[in-house]
Amino acid sequence: MAQVPDLPAGAPIAPTAALTQDELASVYRLPQRGDDENYAVVNGQVVRLNDRNYELLQMIRVARAIL
Repeated sequence: MAQVPDLPAGAPIAPTAALTQDELASVYRLPQRGDDENYAVVNGQVVRLNDRNYELLQMIRVARAIL
């Protein structure tokens, strides 16, 4: 479902809800995303998701915020 990109050992990952995809990639020096890829922070870890799974993650986050 998700892939974890290589990051430097011990790199602190902060909650990044306000960062755009490009800002997230820039801050953590992540590889360029593909056309169907997105980065997200899940439980303090940066993950790369395809569009479908990224949208599902966003819906889960919205539902959690409402409940």
